[in-house]
Amino acid sequence: MEDHIIEVLKTPIKSESDKKEYKIIKLKNGLVAVLISDVQNLTETNDSNEINQAETENEEKMAAATLQIGAGCLCDPVEILGLSHFLEHMVFMGSEKFPAENDFDSFIRKGGGSTNAWTDYEETSFYFECLEKHLPEALDKWSQFFIAPLLKEDALTREREAVDSEFQMALPNDEWRKGQLLMRTAKTGTPVHVSFPWGNLKTLKDNICDAELYKCLHEHRKRYYSSHNMTLAIQARLPLDTLEAYVKEFFSGIPNNNLPKPNFNDSVDVFDTPAFNKIYYIKPLTEIIQLDLVWALPSQKYEYKSKAVKYLSHLLGDEGKGSILSYLKKHMWALSLEAFSEFDNNSIFSFLTLNVVLTEEGLKHVFDVIEVVFAYINLIKRVGPQKQKFEEMKIVADTDFRFETQYPASYNTSTLATNLHIYPPEDVISASQLYKEYNPDKITDVLNKLIPKNLLIAVTTKVLPDGLQFDKKEKWLQAEYTDIQISEELLSKWESVVPYTELSLPPPNPYLTSNFDLLPCTSNHPDYPQKLIHTDKCELWYRQDQKFKLPTAHFNIYLLNPLTIQSPKNFVLTDLFVELLSFAKCEEAYPATVASLSAYFIAEDRGVAFQIEGYNEKLPLLLELMTRYILNLSDHINQDIFNGLKEKALKKYYNQLFRTSSLGRELESKLLIKNYFSPIDTYRELYNLTFDDILEFIKLFPKNLYVKSLVQGNVSADVACETINKLVKSLDFEEIPKEKYPRLSVPQIPLGEKCLFVESLNKKDANCITSNVYQVGIFSLKDMVLMDIVMRIIDEPCFNTLRTTEQLGYDVSAYGRRLHGVLVYSLRVNSQANKYTTQYLDSRIEAFLRQSQKLVDDTTVEGLDKIKEDLIKTKQVCDHNLAEEVNRNWQEITDDEYMFDRAKQEVKCIKTISLEDVKTWWSKHNHFGSQENFRKISFQIAGHVQDNQATSTEEAVTDGSGLKDTALKILGDNKNLPEGKPTGYFIEDIEEFKNSLSPFSKVEK
Repeated sequence: MEDHIIEVLKTPIKSESDKKEYKIIKLKNGLVAVLISDVQNLTETNDSNEINQAETENEEKMAAATLQIGAGCLCDPVEILGLSHFLEHMVFMGSEKFPAENDFDSFIRKGGGSTNAWTDYEETSFYFECLEKHLPEALDKWSQFFIAPLLKEDALTREREAVDSEFQMALPNDEWRKGQLLMRTAKTGTPVHVSFPWGNLKTLKDNICDAELYKCLHEHRKRYYSSHNMTLAIQARLPLDTLEAYVKEFFSGIPNNNLPKPNFNDSVDVFDTPAFNKIYYIKPLTEIIQLDLVWALPSQKYEYKSKAVKYLSHLLGDEGKGSILSYLKKHMWALSLEAFSEFDNNSIFSFLTLNVVLTEEGLKHVFDVIEVVFAYINLIKRVGPQKQKFEEMKIVADTDFRFETQYPASYNTSTLATNLHIYPPEDVISASQLYKEYNPDKITDVLNKLIPKNLLIAVTTKVLPDGLQFDKKEKWLQAEYTDIQISEELLSKWESVVPYTELSLPPPNPYLTSNFDLLPCTSNHPDYPQKLIHTDKCELWYRQDQKFKLPTAHFNIYLLNPLTIQSPKNFVLTDLFVELLSFAKCEEAYPATVASLSAYFIAEDRGVAFQIEGYNEKLPLLLELMTRYILNLSDHINQDIFNGLKEKALKKYYNQLFRTSSLGRELESKLLIKNYFSPIDTYRELYNLTFDDILEFIKLFPKNLYVKSLVQGNVSADVACETINKLVKSLDFEEIPKEKYPRLSVPQIPLGEKCLFVESLNKKDANCITSNVYQVGIFSLKDMVLMDIVMRIIDEPCFNTLRTTEQLGYDVSAYGRRLHGVLVYSLRVNSQANKYTTQYLDSRIEAFLRQSQKLVDDTTVEGLDKIKEDLIKTKQVCDHNLAEEVNRNWQEITDDEYMFDRAKQEVKCIKTISLEDVKTWWSKHNHFGSQENFRKISFQIAGHVQDNQATSTEEAVTDGSGLKDTALKILGDNKNLPEGKPTGYFIEDIEEFKNSLSPFSKVEK
């Protein structure tokens, strides 16, 4: 074979804990590729460093590849905005070598893999992951998209609908709406000012004829999809030589047009405009009050060694004592604050953004909030760059890099393909992580740009100051807003503000880790967590890590309490309890977060959980801190804090129902799970809650508990037992009577089909959803793997039929799952009300399922064997890091199932499945077979076609009442049944229907 390599580039610097091998090559056509060989022998052992072979026996890993093109939406012609995104869609629609539209997608999905692509401002990325045995064939098919894609004219009209559907899904997103508005503040005539990444039917259909679009699409590909403008990353458990051979074979044929790469050097200071330096009041669709302070900076793309912006955002975003947030929380003006850089990889500009979630009181004091920010900035200026603080950040970054967590191949390839466009080859792994040089001049340079006259202020609110109204609308995503000049008085006041005495820079961090010793490995190491403590009050599961060999650990605690599931009010109290705990402990625990430890509370369905993870040395101290706040929370809260967090929770509940997608999930859970309380139930309870209610609950909650715990990592059994015993002793609670042990269960839905048809609460959201849920029955391994096999058979045809061919919507899925001991599978389509009704979507899903009966019937023994083989390998994909293993084991514990070897058991069961088993199972569980166990509920949420329908619902929240007086509108009417649907098809009363359901017999554990 001809040698297609022109150059071997420098090998990247990597973490000492990273056992993968890397090589970067440049092909003669200009394409640069990083090869990632994950060839370590996972079962290799020696006397001092044992790994239990059972741990790694038959482990699989997915292979992955990412190709990134150095061109994005900023390259769109002004007259065809969204063309780059449209091209990203179209290249998937077949190639000259593999002309079938769904050839690659079918190949990847049937093998248990996945594929996707995305378009950004200056880059377009394509990726896939698959089982390693399929990698050569996948690369052959995938590379043809960049060598000779068909871009057929008949596919153009259909895929354009998918692009528009994706755009419609973005329309109700407040963050995207705000971001699109910010781009309009750039200099007119620049690509940034006109950019519209999505594209829609207006830009790709109404403003251009199909013949011209077809011509421009091909021209755009030839101009920008050139090999010298591409980077590639491939990872697999294969030798570097093999991966190199694949790159040569499959990617050397990508043409190189030798044209100059996209260059925006003439776009200088694009946000140095009168439009940028204003106050923007932006009306949200959801319920939120937010302040964004945005400074436009020169591109930071090549400033990765000094990280001046990161240094400053670290100080501005501090949450400890003396911070901006600490001051704002004491006045109850803000609930959270985050400082971060945006568009780091952009060659034209970057943003430093301070995002503050305000309370209603904070909105009244918004200019005072901004003054606090500038008081802190002026404090930083007064003390100047601090080498000690930089060194502390460097130590944390160096430690994190030294003990770097390993991630899936798809993450690695996506990251490195991007980094190859930005950094020198030797820095592609480390550049974004390490602080390589302390440069006080660069810090000062950025700091001097953080002045009021360079500032854009965005206030997201539905309540405007007196005299203002939302009199403008952004062109594409339709954000309503108004803008005003920042007064000279305010600019002068903010610029000259003296640092407040309450503000201070963060002190030295007490949570920095210094002991990284690993525990010695033990013989006869158990494959799964072992129960070290089992009493009427507590259980502790424990497993020392001997696989990943990092000085880290996880402490997971679940405080089960029957109070939580007794009533919607108690569920709300549990949720608010967690909000108050998180708020109260934040200032003291934040330094641990900076030191790469994490500690957080979670409101669960049956109580409160808290999880602590990171370097193991200081974790027991952090656990003591969390326990202390549970016991003494009342000492850390007051009426004002309660009011602020109640306000936050009301917004959260409202937004869960306001977003069409989350409303659908909430309705499914409400109807399918006994004792599940959705925001539909809890909003009114929360609205009426008092401070006395929460104080009483805080006293009651720790009285009767059952503690589930899991400790894994670089922690001894003695330390694990000592820590959990100390926790139980500190909480000093009584056991839960067995009959009151809190459980969630799923009732059996009736034979046949039902439909819950409701209207979306968001009057400005055209998105509609039909999610058909089919209940299989009580969990058994055989039913579980049969469902997996059938879903593997129908998944890709479902996507191809409903999404690619019929263009019903951008988001189409088919999947099965366990739901509290009961198996269900779902087919879901997200469309738009101006295109299809939810009833039509249901009919098309059922039409596909009619076809799927034939798909299953036509499956051969050989075909099933291939599906089983790939499914087994998918089940054997190993945990990439300790967190994945812990999360998997924790799920078994919190579900009360304890099947830690679930994947191994499923593999054994898959091997026993016959073709007759599959056909019989599918016939029982769908409408077009025997219907022996056909149980279906169609969850349908109707969207809204016209904006002028928006009236009371979206405005209701501005007076604080939100959904208090708003009922979910049920549209289903059994007097007007759709054709072919049975009597009583529609669920007209949710509670009445739910109460009519019978329980399954007891699920065997």
